[in-house]
Amino acid sequence: MTGRFEIDKPKVELEVYKLFKFRFSALDNKDAQPGDELSCLRRHHGEFVSQTCAWGIHPVWAHHMIFNAHAETITQKKTFSSAYTLNRCILPCTGWFEWSGEPGHKIKHKFSHKDDSILFIAGILFPDHHSSYQLVTLTCEADINCGIYHHRMPLIIKPEKVHDWLELPHTEAELLKFHDLHPISIEPPI
Repeated sequence: MTGRFEIDKPKVELEVYKLFKFRFSALDNKDAQPGDELSCLRRHHGEFVSQTCAWGIHPVWAHHMIFNAHAETITQKKTFSSAYTLNRCILPCTGWFEWSGEPGHKIKHKFSHKDDSILFIAGILFPDHHSSYQLVTLTCEADINCGIYHHRMPLIIKPEKVHDWLELPHTEAELLKFHDLHPISIEPPI
């Protein structure tokens, strides 16, 4: 389960500007966890917008906060289908964390892009009653490198597909075109 992200504000803002010529406003957080405020990238009237949001939702029926959703079933789940259709976003980050080992002896592993570029994590936004948003990040089946740490990983969007991800609408079948292999570095390795 992806439950921590690293966001290096200067690095994220610089790379978003270089790629999209947009002045993104990131929130610096070296160990972002569910409930934290994060900045995501979304489209509004055809233009990029920086959106501050709380990571996670707490539906009335849920016994706990939901901060990840399976990309493979996003269009089928009533909780997520409307947000997927209307409010897709991207969480630019410098990496995410997973743990390995036995309880009491867990080892924290950082996953980042091998060439040290930023990652674009697929997400969906839920507007609340106070003109703010809540974020759920999307996960997919882990690739062969990440799978030894966890069976799920974030759905990472390639920079050249960010515009396509944010454009509306996409069918369930089209969702699969965003699941690409990415060169990921893992520190420390198992």
